Amino acid sequence: MKSILLALHAHLPYVRHPEWNNFLEEQWLFEAITETYVPLVITLEELRRDNIPARLTLTLSPTLLLMLEDELLHERTLRYVESRLHLLDEEAERHATLDDPFRKLVKMYRDRFTAIRDVLDGRGGLIRAFIALENAGLIEIITCAATHGFLPHLMMSPGTVEKQVGVGCRVQERILGRRPKGIWLPECGYTPGIESIVANEGIEYFFVESHAIELAVPGVVHKHGDPLVPVKTPSGPIAFGRDRETSKAVWSAEEGYPGNFWYRDFYRDIGFDLPEEAVRAYLPPAVAHTFTGIKYHRITGTTDHKEPYNFEMAEKVAHDHAYDFANRVKGRLWWLEKSGMKSPLVVCPYDAELFGHWWFEGIHWIGEIFREIQNHDDFTACTGLDYIRGEGETRNAIPAHSSWGDGGYGEVWGSAQAEWIYPHIYGLNHHLRRLKTKYSDSRDPEIKRALLQFERELLLLESSDWPFIMHTGTQIGYAKIRLAEHIQACNNLKTMLESGEINSEVLTVLAWKHR
Repeated sequence: MKSILLALHAHLPYVRHPEWNNFLEEQWLFEAITETYVPLVITLEELRRDNIPARLTLTLSPTLLLMLEDELLHERTLRYVESRLHLLDEEAERHATLDDPFRKLVKMYRDRFTAIRDVLDGRGGLIRAFIALENAGLIEIITCAATHGFLPHLMMSPGTVEKQVGVGCRVQERILGRRPKGIWLPECGYTPGIESIVANEGIEYFFVESHAIELAVPGVVHKHGDPLVPVKTPSGPIAFGRDRETSKAVWSAEEGYPGNFWYRDFYRDIGFDLPEEAVRAYLPPAVAHTFTGIKYHRITGTTDHKEPYNFEMAEKVAHDHAYDFANRVKGRLWWLEKSGMKSPLVVCPYDAELFGHWWFEGIHWIGEIFREIQNHDDFTACTGLDYIRGEGETRNAIPAHSSWGDGGYGEVWGSAQAEWIYPHIYGLNHHLRRLKTKYSDSRDPEIKRALLQFERELLLLESSDWPFIMHTGTQIGYAKIRLAEHIQACNNLKTMLESGEINSEVLTVLAWKHR
């Protein structure tokens, strides 16, 4: 049978600031919940209601799961949703006339935020919704490394990758109630040896970039467009490589769907359009203007001129793009079969936040994809585990060192702006291992608390999000603050543990902030 494996990677860095009543970077979570995660749940539930078969692979990273179950962040998410509904009440007054082009959009947003509030029913409501969708067979939830550490750059530090993978698996098992069978390697970063570590946790598959399969050892001759047969590693887990030919329809800046002129413009937001006094109450302190999630204009063209957004027309275009994508996949699968692949498979892995957040119509497009697949009787949607259990074709090899992102070999996470981070990580991991050995027989609860907090701060320091931000030049100030905080916390804890004198007050504050 010919298949498409559609995988979405939902991840955010761990951002939680109980010491502040309103913190700007926590809005990353609120935006992702309201623009991507909840709309995805609603779309999948609509497919189930309409008896449309859907099989979607979904990563819920450990840091994301921990934030979704956190009571403080849940309360703040609801506060964010309620504030948008209140802002929309004011917008309804500003756009009350019948001929106002934004009047219908205000109602659309109000209906949308009301539906989102209904899904966020109690602490962990979104987690329960994802569990229900997995139990119903619509999604397969896989895990990620604990704090999304870039694993190839951590391999030289003994035990570090094992900790990232092991903690990731345990977090999913605790929160979702089952051990994961698949893992999304952060940034699709792979180097030989990682497959043995994930195998030890019972992981059966992972995703890599195209060239990890094309350059796998032993090699086979690959011409442009040739099949990327999934690779079975010596340790057992299977590596699925991204299909270039179909993914460019989404990723390409020149020909990708998200740039269509009928789609909603991401950057034109009332948080910038309205006077400061009109939005001040809805923004974090000391922030004059930022995104509110309420946007009234479409992309329109390459100039600054933007026309009013027509969501009905945009949904029609998304349907047409889903039709086009389904036919691209069908054609690609036909070519793979003609090229000799016994179990033709197109692997489409994407960051989840691209859909809904960056590409507003993207979640609707995903739903339309599954509706289109139903109209094709010669291919179906599957997950990684479906392919493995169905004895899909594989070849024995070891994938090549690789990543996605600029360059394709981890350059983004070891750039000149970010390389200084790793000596701290390697040195602190060495000291943590040494101190764990020193206190291996200790029964002192404060010693155990300090070791646990040292490990937690170190895992947070290892997040790939900080070097990514340093490389791209976005929110550099916040990334530097977080890096400095975790390095200082680790060094303070190291000093305490070396002396045997634990400052319980300092330890309690660290556990309160970074639990």
